[in-house]
Amino acid sequence: EQHFTISVADANDAPLFTTPWPLVMDENRVGMVGMLTAQDQDGDTLTYALGSEAPDWLTLDPDSGALWLTTPLDYEAQSSYLIVVTATDQYGAVTVGDYQLQVLDINEAPTGIALSNISLSPDGLAENPLIGSLSAIDPDRSDAFSYQLIGDDNGRFMLAGNELRLVDGTTLQAGENPAI
Repeated sequence: EQHFTISVADANDAPLFTTPWPLVMDENRVGMVGMLTAQDQDGDTLTYALGSEAPDWLTLDPDSGALWLTTPLDYEAQSSYLIVVTATDQYGAVTVGDYQLQVLDINEAPTGIALSNISLSPDGLAENPLIGSLSAIDPDRSDAFSYQLIGDDNGRFMLAGNELRLVDGTTLQAGENPAI
């Protein structure tokens, strides 16, 4: 009978990403998106990097894995992005992680108001004649709006929903430019 000793050498194992996904960030903000983390069975030091197709508005700290957004994103333009990152141990073992960066929609203030018409014909004016319809200019596609008159030029105008109307009995002179 003969005895043998067998030695098993430890092979370098690649790290594994442990960061939950998706990554999320409010639109119109900059700052830290989150910490990308990976674990290495061998306890090796890890270095993080963005994939070669990473946008220039995204930075990643190679030592800590902190992912930073340097330019505000617009949900209405694009609501998600694919981010490819790597974690490499000190011996060259690498793992690739694909993360979805979701941009959260934040309600944005309207940027203006448009009036569909800005003149009245003196012929055949009906009761509360319609001057024009108001519409809001807003980056958010599905917002509902309400309107309020400010500086009503002596009570000559009224609102009916999004319609700007002349109050009954009110006269306007040709060339007059009342302000509301």
